[in-house]
Amino acid sequence: MLYEIAQAGAIVLLIQDEILVSLIPTLNRRWLPKGRQTAKIYCRSLHPKPQEKLAIFGALNVLTGKVHRFLALAIKKEPFLGFIRRITQYYRNQAPDQLICLVIDGHSAHRAQLVTRWLRGQSRIFCYQLPKNSPELSPIEYFWRKLRKEVTHDAVYPDLRQLRQTSIQFFN
Repeated sequence: MLYEIAQAGAIVLLIQDEILVSLIPTLNRRWLPKGRQTAKIYCRSLHPKPQEKLAIFGALNVLTGKVHRFLALAIKKEPFLGFIRRITQYYRNQAPDQLICLVIDGHSAHRAQLVTRWLRGQSRIFCYQLPKNSPELSPIEYFWRKLRKEVTHDAVYPDLRQLRQTSIQFFN
């Protein structure tokens, strides 16, 4: 139903989600000839800062395919609010006559008092919450899968700066 309303031009439909990417690689399967196995390397114990992660907030415009991004150090209410403020500002300029429907999951940052208070004061943006445990309803999950494949699979980054740089290049 929301998709049809967006097609009619009444709303901008955005599917929002977030992902944490780590300096430690996500390991991918590799084919090797029989009897030739690589040595298992435990990167977590070898990396000087294995706990450092980069949070990426994203919103997929369902009609145009444009993905908005916002990088932060954690998935918390303050960066999430900064992200939706940026989205609101962008569409205030790009589509001034349309409402913004932001489809969100049940993350605690989305339900934080700081965020809900700000949303109540806005007339152009409203949120629609997906049912619990339903990532299959969120098309941005396919985008995250591609990001992991191209940015984090089998890649070790020395610091967050380089991981951030590679992630931004992926979006461009």
